[in-house]
Amino acid sequence: MRKAFLVLLLFLTAAVFQVTAEETLEGIDAVRSYALEHNLTYRTAVWEALKARNNIEGIFTLDKSSLSLSGNWNDIAANPLPELEAGVSLPILEQVAFNASLDSDLKGRLGIVLTPLAHSSSDEQAELAYQKALALADETALSVENDTLAALLRWSATERKTSVQEKVTALREQLYQDDKTRYAAGEATLDEVRSSLKAWSEARVQLTTLQNQLQQTVTNLYALLHTEPAEVSVTQVETEELLSSLQVLLEETVSSSGNPSSTWQVTSTKIEARKLQLELQDIWLFDPDLKVNAGLDIDLHTPGISSVGGSVTLSVGLQDFRSEEKEELTRDIGLAEEQIALAVAESNLAYKQAMGSLENANLARQIVELELEETRELADESAFLYDRGEISAAELEEARLLLLQADNDYFSALADQFIALLELRRYMD
Repeated sequence: MRKAFLVLLLFLTAAVFQVTAEETLEGIDAVRSYALEHNLTYRTAVWEALKARNNIEGIFTLDKSSLSLSGNWNDIAANPLPELEAGVSLPILEQVAFNASLDSDLKGRLGIVLTPLAHSSSDEQAELAYQKALALADETALSVENDTLAALLRWSATERKTSVQEKVTALREQLYQDDKTRYAAGEATLDEVRSSLKAWSEARVQLTTLQNQLQQTVTNLYALLHTEPAEVSVTQVETEELLSSLQVLLEETVSSSGNPSSTWQVTSTKIEARKLQLELQDIWLFDPDLKVNAGLDIDLHTPGISSVGGSVTLSVGLQDFRSEEKEELTRDIGLAEEQIALAVAESNLAYKQAMGSLENANLARQIVELELEETRELADESAFLYDRGEISAAELEEARLLLLQADNDYFSALADQFIALLELRRYMD
């Protein structure tokens, strides 16, 4: 069963029960589930798929049965009561239908109508429409999940960077104030004071930039969740959780094989081409209408069959010669096949680009891991030197902040790798 219907009950419930108190989303899985349950675009896509499934009728057409009741007055003065007649029509197949009628005099008719030349691919067309709607729901789910998790990780990474930059800015201010004091005591030069002031100013600029970026990432995340911070609180993703989720995603990707032709773009173009082929099959060069009627007249006052009758009708018109329509559809099919080839080529290119992005993310992670290890060693060395009184507390704090920045770079590298894998899933079986 496709993902679109695995979560159907969840967001049908969400459509009825609204969030009335603040809800907290902790972790990647919680955010993913919330997004799929509440995202309006995805919910609409699944609803359209359900409607498309309901349009599939099958070979039997009993759902088109009808019941009629009529009354006629031939001479109201002589007989004020109407002559009543009830009828029922039961279309069994596209080519076969039964009907029956009975009037107030208990006289009636049982009949069958045959249309042997009737032909239509409406049911197959409905099945294709359902497949396309279902594929669109799956594509929408994938896009919602990818976009939301990417927004979550970018927000978490920016939140971490902003927090560290606040500490860096405070340290730069402290160093500037220390240099001013030292300058007043004749222990520092004016150039040193200017240098520390410039460093503090640059740190404040970086902090302002990160704060603006943070606000934008919050806006993007809650827009994808279709909610507001006052209603739903999202917790920051930690490195351990990201590593765990990344490992699961890696295992899923390794166990799958790349298939760029399975994307929504290729699938939809193939379905449209198939629909045109079915339309072409429906069009005959000569398409007359042949109808055969047979019936039994009965009278419930008199046992047995009163009479048996029938008729054959053949209708032919100029519109029944449809060679021009077949030629137009043949050209349309040719264009649709070209569209399929184009979609496959674009999907193959996008798949290669996704693979390239993942390779770059893998390489970036390896480099950042080496940098993190080196920065950790430098931080340990700084702590040792501080204990020996060879460096100041400010220098020790700077080393610790460098380690935090390296750790944030590592988190960002993991996030980029995770996002690259999410995108690659689009081209996997």
